Amino acid sequence: MANHFVIGIGGTGGRVIRSLRKRIFQDFGGHRIPDIGLEYLYVDSSDEMMSLDDRSWEVLGTNVQLPPASQLRIGQQELQARLNNIQNYPGLQPWIGERRVWQLVPANVVNAGAGGQRRRLGRFLFACNGEAFREQVRHLTRELTQRHQQTGVTYHVVCGLAGGTGGGAIVDVIAQLIANSASHHDRVIAYAILPDANPPANWDSGSYHANGYAALMELNAMMLGQYQPYDVCGSGRRINCRDSRFKGVYVVTNENEQGRTINVQHELPVIVSDYLFDKITSVGESPVESLENHGANPETVPGSDVPARARNFYAFGIKRVAVPEEEITEYLSYRFALSALNQLVYNNWSDTAGYRNEARALNYDQIVRDPDNQGRWRITGDHFAGVAPVLAQDFEARRIRHWQDTIPGEWQQFSARVAPVVAELDHAETFGELRTQFEAHYRLGYRREGVGGYYEVRGNGRMETARLLVRDIERELLGNWHSGLYSLTEILTIVQRLRADIDDRLSRSDGLIAQIRGDVGDAEAACTAELTAWGRLGLIGRRLQWRGIFERYTQSCIDLYTARTELEATRYAQDLMRQTINELNALEGSLRRVRTRFDDEMEQLGKEIAARLNDPQAGDLRNIFVKFYEPEPVKEVVRRLCINQATMNVLAQAVREALLGVERLGEDPRLERLNEALAHGALSGMVRQVAASQAKAAHDLNLALDRDRILNVSLIRRLRDRFGNRRDEGLTRFCVDLVNAAGVFAPFSPVERGKVGRDAGAEDGERMVTSTIIVNRPDEPDHAEFLARLDAAFCAASTSVLPPQAYSARPHELSIVSFIGNFPVRHLAILPLLRDRYRDRLKAQGDLGRLELHTEDAAADLPDLFIGGAGGLNSLPWLITAWQLGVLKEITNGRGVREVVAETTRDDGLPNDDIVLGRNRFAAHELIRPRELVQLRNHCQRLLARDYRHVDARQELRDGVLTWLEELEAAEPDGRRSDAYILHRAAATEIFDRILTVE
Repeated sequence: MANHFVIGIGGTGGRVIRSLRKRIFQDFGGHRIPDIGLEYLYVDSSDEMMSLDDRSWEVLGTNVQLPPASQLRIGQQELQARLNNIQNYPGLQPWIGERRVWQLVPANVVNAGAGGQRRRLGRFLFACNGEAFREQVRHLTRELTQRHQQTGVTYHVVCGLAGGTGGGAIVDVIAQLIANSASHHDRVIAYAILPDANPPANWDSGSYHANGYAALMELNAMMLGQYQPYDVCGSGRRINCRDSRFKGVYVVTNENEQGRTINVQHELPVIVSDYLFDKITSVGESPVESLENHGANPETVPGSDVPARARNFYAFGIKRVAVPEEEITEYLSYRFALSALNQLVYNNWSDTAGYRNEARALNYDQIVRDPDNQGRWRITGDHFAGVAPVLAQDFEARRIRHWQDTIPGEWQQFSARVAPVVAELDHAETFGELRTQFEAHYRLGYRREGVGGYYEVRGNGRMETARLLVRDIERELLGNWHSGLYSLTEILTIVQRLRADIDDRLSRSDGLIAQIRGDVGDAEAACTAELTAWGRLGLIGRRLQWRGIFERYTQSCIDLYTARTELEATRYAQDLMRQTINELNALEGSLRRVRTRFDDEMEQLGKEIAARLNDPQAGDLRNIFVKFYEPEPVKEVVRRLCINQATMNVLAQAVREALLGVERLGEDPRLERLNEALAHGALSGMVRQVAASQAKAAHDLNLALDRDRILNVSLIRRLRDRFGNRRDEGLTRFCVDLVNAAGVFAPFSPVERGKVGRDAGAEDGERMVTSTIIVNRPDEPDHAEFLARLDAAFCAASTSVLPPQAYSARPHELSIVSFIGNFPVRHLAILPLLRDRYRDRLKAQGDLGRLELHTEDAAADLPDLFIGGAGGLNSLPWLITAWQLGVLKEITNGRGVREVVAETTRDDGLPNDDIVLGRNRFAAHELIRPRELVQLRNHCQRLLARDYRHVDARQELRDGVLTWLEELEAAEPDGRRSDAYILHRAAATEIFDRILTVE
């Protein structure tokens, strides 16, 4: 069982990890690969891609974001505070650079908490978190090896070299992995994405290409042991990375050998992750791993055995030929998801189109005004008037106290109880007593509180009452939505019409109050009329007519107190209706927020559906991903599934349950709770997960015949169907075209590949380059005869093709991996551009350029990456300076031969071995070795700082440099036009602009 640990640095590294996680989830249905140990660590100065709810990490509704334990944010560090007390930071002090030079870097860049295309700044950010990085790697490595009971981990370090974060941290990530390796079986491999030759606008802030060259210089020197980064974790020692565990560096550009260019941000991370996926999932030691484990000797400085250019650089290309199962799965799942959302939002079925995205016709006014609905929702006039029970205690009171359902009923009930008792009194007293009883009941007895008290209590609680009414309406409508009776659009419209109906009743209530006031006056007049009639009667008349007058008077009292009670009830109803309208407005707002989320998701699904199965060039063999299928038949199968009503109803019910069921909203569902549950893209995740599951189940249930299936399709069978005829030469042409188009993503320079490179064991640098093509294809025992023909066709396509390897995990695809290894990085076609931009940047910025481009100042003097450039412009300025200081001189040796020698000392004053540089001082830069150059530079810097700080002393040195140029001009046949003079003049410019600048 193999253990792999992918470390992504910067945005490029994060995008590669994200793409790899998606690919693993699509192929294996989770984050793990059977029988393979795998861990990740994403390191970045920005947390843009680290959010746990970042939707860019979603695949089929599932978020494959890394857990916090696999993330390391390295931004926002106080550089200036550390510079002011640099002696307290031993992990920074040896390499951070001078404070005066840092002051030249814009403050907004330094304080931004990002690399800002300054590699030294990126290294600083990483160094401040070096301990955290080391501990996270140790912890995750320990979990990885213990989980799979096997030591030895392959660390895949992925980053871009154009930026500050990845380009600056890469040297320390590699150094820390080597320094803290727990097993000699560990392997460290870097994947360096080089700058785009023509980057998009605003990408290049000045150092974009120069960073790439500076980083390659350092990586090259690290593999040679000539650059040993300081331990940023504070030990103060240098870490030698010339170690058998450091297997080399893959260089990746956005253009392949055939000139195919891909997008750096979106396509390139997929290519790198596909290559990693192939390597990680290989059974046993893959051919590529075997080639990585057997590196080549470096190229050397001409005329010496000093290593100059490592030959542990690699390039890869990968071509996938597949029935695009991921894309088809997404298309099917997204169509299912959109169909389910159409049901939830509109619920409008068509036998020819499935669930449509438009509302069906409903009589909403009938629904809202239906007496049964209004009674159940408790929004009739009597409910608003506080007569019919609304609250739970109202129902209990009606049962115990025998409340009537209407106001007239209440007063009729009271009259029936009181009038017979009053009628037993003396006739002359009955009218007054009856009115007194009615008034007392109005003030104190009506529903045990009196009318005023009853409605005062009700009025105080009208907000809670309205909230309860609307809450119960909300609960019922959500239940109807959950059951599929109504759609979201329909319940939203019902709420709007309900509010309009109540608002209409409210607008008519002032007229009703005026009418009731008239009823009060009429009833009061009727009472007065009866009393007047009674007063006009004599004794006999009263005895004969009392009962009739008393009964009419009783009815008039009933009418009067009914009207007075209705007047209070209507005023209360007005307040309650106003509050209910407010609550309905809030409910409508909640529904609209839900609707907006659904609309946004439906719009996004529409875009994603349109973007899939829609590439007319999908089958072009020149593509990186060759899609071997016919899109229109696939779309037709999906369409048939989406108009199967039984299938769509099962789907819609599953989605409704996921969104609106008890597990999501609890026993008491609320729209606000739903809104919270659907926030931050959660709606998309829920719907797509359910849709993906239902789509697969529906596919397997409804498409039993192999010819109809669009998932789990056998690529080999499809190839056999197309190329099955033995006499058909199409299979041979197909394989040849694929192999020819599977170029590595690193175009090479024919000029550089043809140069003599002084390799160990060979003169021709190209002769030792390894080139291999690996074909991985599905294992289909039922088609053994066709597979034999397919394998033979691939092997006949190129002598570099190894015998194809079979696997069973991915029956829908095969891959072709091109691998070129053991080459010096000078072979890359883009390198001259990077070098020229690097030199321009250094020349333009001097010390600031060194600080921004390199991870320490001395790294600018590392070996050049081209033949003849191991010294060149880097060493020549120091050799000319050394001549002026008397460090470099011509002497006569013991054999009487004149030779050029540099005499230097260590920091403690002890002499170093003499540096012998041939017989010509003007050509000494061609012979000096990197270690010797460092000695020479350090010695000269000490002399300059000690003896030549005065302006006049440095002017004397400048005069000596001019004399050097005059002497060279005289010695060269072409004078100032010679290549040598031009080279030395450029070196003199650097001396004047940088080395002899007075601080």
